[in-house]
Amino acid sequence: GKSEECRKILEISEKDALEFYDNKKNTFFANLNVLKAGCNFLKPHNFQELELLLQQSLKTYDEVLSGKTDYREEAFAHLMLGKLYHLNKKYNQAKKHYLISEQIFEKLLKNKKIDDVSELYKMLAILGIDSQDELLIHTYSKKQLDTFGTFHPKTIEISTHLDDKKVLIPF
Repeated sequence: GKSEECRKILEISEKDALEFYDNKKNTFFANLNVLKAGCNFLKPHNFQELELLLQQSLKTYDEVLSGKTDYREEAFAHLMLGKLYHLNKKYNQAKKHYLISEQIFEKLLKNKKIDDVSELYKMLAILGIDSQDELLIHTYSKKQLDTFGTFHPKTIEISTHLDDKKVLIPF
């Protein structure tokens, strides 16, 4: 809700980082680009700019981290790119990036009870609702419920979205 304040802080951080680092080919700038994109999601006219920021971040992660293994930052960047595509009704691309994010989280995390995973499950369930994909709705509503419980805020968001779209809970 404080996207202007966020943008100002990110600008200051980028300015300071440019003085500290020799170049932009490190994970700090990739992380910064992901956050910059997230702060601007509500400005739909910036779709291509935001898509480019997120894709640049993924490319930087791949180059800097040697592409040998996956990192949590990459999973978050794929989650954010999925959200961007979802907001712009590019459902197939959204699903692709959400599922890449899930693969990385599955590989890295022993305990899935973190906010990013909850957000991912919620977004995949909502994508299922928006794209009328009952398998997505069922699979990720259940994963959210099993992992985080009935009264978790993101579980409630899924239920609210189901109610708003007049979709029956698929259990």
